[in-house]
Amino acid sequence: RPHVRRMSQPVLRLRNSAVRAKSSANPIESYTERMDKTGRPISPHVWPEFLPAAGVAPESRGFIYALPAIAWSSITMRITGIFLTAGTSAIGMAALVSVNAPAGFASAVASSSIAPLAKFGVGFTGTWHFLGAIRHTYWDKTAKGFSNPAMLQSSYALLGASTLIALGLSVYSLPPTKESKGK
Repeated sequence: RPHVRRMSQPVLRLRNSAVRAKSSANPIESYTERMDKTGRPISPHVWPEFLPAAGVAPESRGFIYALPAIAWSSITMRITGIFLTAGTSAIGMAALVSVNAPAGFASAVASSSIAPLAKFGVGFTGTWHFLGAIRHTYWDKTAKGFSNPAMLQSSYALLGASTLIALGLSVYSLPPTKESKGK
């Protein structure tokens, strides 16, 4: 069978790799420059253009491609992982400097007016990442829930559950300890 290649036979593929030179009068254009001339966006513009463009109305600038909720859920999962890593690292480094530094910082934040907002931020980040990890583990173990409608539904459920739990955590306070009652 001439069309079937044996696994032991190496495949050598050659291509023309000659350098294509242009004269100095006609410099080589980048891909972005060529696409700008055609008016086509570079594959797809996801982020808005914040800088004003000459002759372009502000309302026509912005998102060309709208990310679906499933993509935002995935992006948020990654961002919460980064925030949790950064926060844990910061607490660890502060503890290396002074054993009492993390507790002192927590006391300062707890007694300030931003305490509910800080508690919501930490609660939402931790809850989103924890519930998202459960969702991914379910997907990995069962191979179910991979249709777009199911993923969209689970993304909205993750948002709702994380928000409600974080709101609950932001208004909850631990009961005073015996040591703090005596003070």
